[in-house]
Amino acid sequence: MRILLLSIFLVNILFAHKLNLFLFEEEKSIYISSYFASGAPCKNCKVDIYNQEKRLLTSATTDKNGEYIIEKVEAKLFVKVEAIGGHAVEKEFELKSIKSKQDVEDIKPENSLFQSILAILLIGIIFLLLKRIKK
Repeated sequence: MRILLLSIFLVNILFAHKLNLFLFEEEKSIYISSYFASGAPCKNCKVDIYNQEKRLLTSATTDKNGEYIIEKVEAKLFVKVEAIGGHAVEKEFELKSIKSKQDVEDIKPENSLFQSILAILLIGIIFLLLKRIKK
């Protein structure tokens, strides 16, 4: 039983540090919201804002809610948020033309395949451990 609980705890840790980033426009300002997969906001995370040529316009940090507001914006921006521990996410944003890929975090096929294989292996290990415990 201990091993089962430990396995569940370790799997939870693997996905806890995934960083999500949402960008939306409201009244000529861009709102940046960043949080981890667990739902915890990305507090005091570094925010870098680049122009269309990928030149740094400004750097800032998110507030206690994991949010930051850009007041003066260009037509096309790149926003990068970095959390402590090396977790980072970058999104492209165009005014008046938010695309669905910016609203939902991009899922790369190789990451999805890796996660599926890992989940299947963990389930198999759990069943083997439970079988041994019953004997």
